[in-house]
Amino acid sequence: MPRITNLTDTQLARLDHDVVRLIDLVRLELPNGTVKRFTNAETDVVSNIVDGSTSETYLAGQGYESHSSIPLTAQINANRIDITFSSVNTDSSVTEPIARTLLNNPVSGGSVFIAKRIVSSTTLAFNANPSEGEFIAFKGFMDNLSYKINNTESSITVFCGGPFSNFDRTAIYGFTNSASQHKLFPNDTGFDFSANNVRNIKWEE
Repeated sequence: MPRITNLTDTQLARLDHDVVRLIDLVRLELPNGTVKRFTNAETDVVSNIVDGSTSETYLAGQGYESHSSIPLTAQINANRIDITFSSVNTDSSVTEPIARTLLNNPVSGGSVFIAKRIVSSTTLAFNANPSEGEFIAFKGFMDNLSYKINNTESSITVFCGGPFSNFDRTAIYGFTNSASQHKLFPNDTGFDFSANNVRNIKWEE
């Protein structure tokens, strides 16, 4: 998807001449209305980029690790990305691990928002100059998730799709999503079997 950006000439000039970095602002809104906000910055970050007026605080140390690469294209397609959280590497401010929140609540259809803020490489006071430059990198929906655990660590990965990802869904009984199934089971052909099998059912009184 194309970037939504409003960087000024001054901000773009800083990109050309300064040593800068990008910090992530990740917002998840579950279907039940629960909103979680994360950043990979060293401290919490305040931003109003979602709607331009409402200030939201993105929390550091809540387990957010990274997201997969976000394709940038002007073409309409069903972009898919993964967002990974650690269930172990969190700080003392965490009231409930994100893994528990995601595993105990429906996630499919919840909204996803990822923004990037451009900051100087040495910046730690992220809210001193929030206009340094922000842009929306991804907007879409949560599809499903994967939880992995071993003796020393655990992580949860949320699979997300762009605005056009629902066109991949196939109506069988209600709706299913074969693309999401193949994320975890790439060789599974169960959805194909179901789609073919349903055509042979004779509906009678």
